[in-house]
Amino acid sequence: MPGDLLAALACSEGPAVLDSAALHEQHGRYTILACMPTRTLELTDGVLTDEQGNILADHDDDAIWEALAAALSAVTVLEKPADLPYAPGWIGYIGYEVGRHVERLPGRARRDTSLPDLHLAMYDALLVYDAIERSWSLVRLALTGPPIDNAGQAADALRAMLAAAGDHPAGAPPTRTEHADAKPQPTAADAKSPFTPDEYRAAVSRC
Repeated sequence: MPGDLLAALACSEGPAVLDSAALHEQHGRYTILACMPTRTLELTDGVLTDEQGNILADHDDDAIWEALAAALSAVTVLEKPADLPYAPGWIGYIGYEVGRHVERLPGRARRDTSLPDLHLAMYDALLVYDAIERSWSLVRLALTGPPIDNAGQAADALRAMLAAAGDHPAGAPPTRTEHADAKPQPTAADAKSPFTPDEYRAAVSRC
């Protein structure tokens, strides 16, 4: 099961998990694991960089979108089996602040995280878990164009993780280490809102 591979995946470079817990024929059936991307793109405060730290665009909205378009179109899947639910490609996120590079709106929010506004990573291999069939598939790209430095390494790493997880029962709970000074986790009953109902409604009205 996917949980058996998470510890090993977390120790790899650039891990990614798209998790599904539902057991439905069309929705929430597959979980995807990936690592060791061949390319990464990050946008922070208007500066777009690649995996080597090269600046692709610097506070130029047109240049940002041109660089992203060029990167995203660099790999095209020529052949894809009909029964393949997902193919390798880009995984990542586009944060809310990226909207400031589309619309001319004042940015009043104070940055309170070190995360980039955009992070995209290109993966040439995926492990796909089918929750209904309870089976794994390793899907990789066979590149026909110019070589990529670390192409194929992710497939080898994912195959090794899957083989190592096969030594343990599926769904076995992870080992936990309890510490003497561990504090009990808060329960839902301990949660308290900083707003009264009237204060909350007033705050929403101000928004």
